[in-house]
Amino acid sequence: MPSASLDWLALETHICGRMVDEVRTYRQRHPEQHVYAAAFHVFYGETGGVIYWPALSVGTEAGLIEASAGSSFSPDDLRWSPADWPVMVDPSADDEAWAARVQQAAVGGGDEEWEAVCDRFLRTFALAAKDARRMLISSDVVDETFLALAIDEEWQLIPLSLTPEQLHAHFPELAP
Repeated sequence: MPSASLDWLALETHICGRMVDEVRTYRQRHPEQHVYAAAFHVFYGETGGVIYWPALSVGTEAGLIEASAGSSFSPDDLRWSPADWPVMVDPSADDEAWAARVQQAAVGGGDEEWEAVCDRFLRTFALAAKDARRMLISSDVVDETFLALAIDEEWQLIPLSLTPEQLHAHFPELAP
């Protein structure tokens, strides 16, 4: 099985570290800003082909006001639209190398294996987001209201990123 060679735990650790590092760096540069969320988003993979590293955005209250200025969207409309948040982090060389390893792990097993590897890749971001949130709160980088998420187009990763209480509070339409 091609995906057996991939160190999924090391990937999860890398993803978590990326989110923690970027949020921590942002807070150090902008201590006056209230960071309410960070999200991995814009996931892309072509069955049997490429798998790209997603975007990472940091959501702040001031950023919502900035993003909604001059548009027909309110800050609340953009609250869970990380592609519209002003703070977006480009993938690093290490991120791209991980995406290439995941893609390589998916090769050779047919479409079903590729889909399974890609699905596990996506779910790993949701697991890492939970870890990142705990780390950021415990180190007093963010407050208890902070959310760390993986947001795909269908919003299937959001419930995997959050506790049931967080899901009911912020995404009631996704709660069971």
